[in-house]
Amino acid sequence: MEKFQGDYLKQLRNSKGYSQEMVARLLALKTGRKVTRGAVCNWEKGRSVPTTGSLLGLSVIFHVPPESFFGPASN
Repeated sequence: MEKFQGDYLKQLRNSKGYSQEMVARLLALKTGRKVTRGAVCNWEKGRSVPTTGSLLGLSVIFHVPPESFFGPASN
């Protein structure tokens, strides 16, 4: 089973110079749903995973395929 790679999201975010707040606001614009800075933080730390809509929004924001956010689950 593949696991959402929060560290990859953080790496992409930092490479663009975006804050978690900025990513949350961009996602809200893309998805039409409220996204909080705390949600982005939790995704990066592996505490939760984004919804399908948020995942698709992230892929648009960072110009990467959605599957790039997933990798093998660690044991």
